[in-house]
Amino acid sequence: MKEVAQQNANLSQMHRLLQRQVAKHLSGVNMDQLMPFINAVNEAYLAYEKDHNQIERTLELSSNELYKANAALNEVKNSLEITVDERTAELQAINKQLIDREQRFRSLIDNSFDIITIINPNGTVVYQSPAFYRSCGFTEEEIVGCNGFDYIHPDDLERVVDAIRLGIETPGSVHSLEFRSLTSNGSYIWFETTGSYVVEENFTGIILNSRDITERKRAQKQMTTQSRLLDTITHSMPVFIYNVNKDGICTAITGNGLKRLGGTEETIIGLSIYDRINNRNEDIQRAYSGEMVNFINQSTYNDEDVYFEHFLFLDDSDGDRNLIGFAMDVTDGKKDENRLKDYYDTLEKTNQELDQFAYIVSHDLKAPLRAISNLSIWIEEDIEEVLKDDTKQNFDLLRGRIHRMESLINGILEYSRAGRMKSTPMQFKSHPIVKEIVSVLAPPDNFKVEIQADLPERVADKLKLEQVFSNFISNAIKYNSNPEPFIKIGYNENASHHQFYVEDNGPGIDAEYHEKVFVIFQTLQARDKVESTGVGLAIVKKIIEDAGGRVWVESELGKGSKFCFSIPKQPTMAVAA
Repeated sequence: MKEVAQQNANLSQMHRLLQRQVAKHLSGVNMDQLMPFINAVNEAYLAYEKDHNQIERTLELSSNELYKANAALNEVKNSLEITVDERTAELQAINKQLIDREQRFRSLIDNSFDIITIINPNGTVVYQSPAFYRSCGFTEEEIVGCNGFDYIHPDDLERVVDAIRLGIETPGSVHSLEFRSLTSNGSYIWFETTGSYVVEENFTGIILNSRDITERKRAQKQMTTQSRLLDTITHSMPVFIYNVNKDGICTAITGNGLKRLGGTEETIIGLSIYDRINNRNEDIQRAYSGEMVNFINQSTYNDEDVYFEHFLFLDDSDGDRNLIGFAMDVTDGKKDENRLKDYYDTLEKTNQELDQFAYIVSHDLKAPLRAISNLSIWIEEDIEEVLKDDTKQNFDLLRGRIHRMESLINGILEYSRAGRMKSTPMQFKSHPIVKEIVSVLAPPDNFKVEIQADLPERVADKLKLEQVFSNFISNAIKYNSNPEPFIKIGYNENASHHQFYVEDNGPGIDAEYHEKVFVIFQTLQARDKVESTGVGLAIVKKIIEDAGGRVWVESELGKGSKFCFSIPKQPTMAVAA
C-alpha cells in the first residue's frame, strides 16, 4: 500500500499529459525501474511546456505589437488611398481641362478664318491650319513636307525670303508682310501675314499667322480706280465736291465747277454753307439728320444766273456729324429747260389757235357744202315734173359727194385732234363698253356677234378706247359681205400690255395692204362702191400709238381679218361702271 501511495504521489507531480499516458499504458507495472526515465521525460515535458508558454507569451506580445503595427499600416494605407484618390481626381480634372482647352483651341483653329502656319528655317511646311486649305484648295498631303516658297508669287518671293531671313536673324521679333500665294486652280490670292522665329528647347521654327485679304485688295484697287475717276471728273467736268463740318463751315472743296461760280478753294474754305447756299437751311438740316437731300441752287456770277444741282449726305465715320456734298453745274440744262418751257407754252398756244382755226375752217367749209346740198334738193323739187332718171341719179350722186366731203372734213378735224386732246385716264370694265358699242352700231340681224366674257378692266381714256372699238366694229360690219357674217371681240393675256382684237369673216386683206390700211385717205375699195373717207383707221393708229401701244392686222385675202391693238397696263384707279 505504501508503495502504491508513493507511486501515486510521484504521478501527481508529473505533467498532466505524461500522467495520462502512464495511467493508460503502465498501470500495474513496477514503476521503480521506469521512474528515472519517466522523470526525465516529465522534466522534458515540463521544460517544453515552460518553453512553450514562454513562446506563447512572446508570440502574444509580438501579436499585439503586430496588430498595432497592422492597424497603423491600415490607417496609413487608407490615408494613402484617400490621398491617391484625391490626387487622381485632381489629375483627371486637370487632364479634362487640358483636353477641353485643346478641343477649344483645335475648334478655334479649325473654324478660324486666320491661317496658322509652321515652317522650318529652310522653308519646309510643318503645319497648315484648315483655313489655308479652305482658302487655297490644296490638301494636307500636297502641302505638308513641301517647300512653302514654291507657292509664293514670283514677284513677291524675294520680299518673303528677305522677311524670313530677317526673322531668323532676330529671334522673337515680329514681322508683317503682304504677298500672293498660289491656289489649287492656278490663281493667286493675297495674304497679310505676321510671323516670328521661335527658338525653344523642344521646338525651333517660324510661326506665321495669315489672313486672306484678296477682297480687301480688290476693294482697294476699285477705290483707287474710282478715286482716280472721281479726280478726273472733278478736274475736267463742271462739278465740285466739298466737306462741311458739324457747324456748317466748309473745310474742303475741289473741282473744276468752282470756275463757274467765280470762286477758288482758298476763298470758299472757311465760309458757312448757310451763306453760300441760299434758302436751303431746311434741306441742310435734313442732311444733318441722316437724309440724303437733292436740290438745285441758283446764284449769280458776272450778271449771269448760274444753277448747280447739289447732293448732300451725312458722314459720321469719324464720330463727328460732317456733311459731304457733290455739286454739278446744270446751268445749260436749266436754260434749255426754261427755253423748252417757253417753247411748250408757245406750242400749247399755237395748238389752241390751230384747234380754233381747224374748227372755224371746218365750219366755214361745211357751211357752203350744206348750202349746195340744200340747193340741190330745192332744184330737184322745182324741176321734179321734168326730172329724168339719169338726172335724178346725178343729183343723188352730187349729194353723196357732198356728204363724203363733209365726212372727210370731220375726219380731218378729228385726226388733227386725236393726238392732242387732253383727258384723264380712268379704270372701267371693258365688256359693258364693247356691248354698248355693238348695240349702238346695230348690226343687221344676220350678223353673229360674240364678245369674250372675261374682257379685263382697263385704265385708259374711256372715250378714245370707245372710238377705237367703234371704228373696228363698224368696219367689220360695213365691209363684211359673207352670207353668214361673224364678228368676235376678244382679249389675249400679256404681262405688260392689254391686247384686244376684233375678228371677222369678211373678204380679208392682202398682205401688201396690211400697213397701208392705217395710212390716212387710204381705202381698199372704190369710194363709189363703199362710202369711206380713209381717215378712221389712221385716227385709230394715232390714238393707240400716242397711248404707247401698237396696232396691226392679221389677215389673208378671202379668209377674214383680225384687227389687233395693245395698250400698256397702268396702275389701278377708281372703277367706272
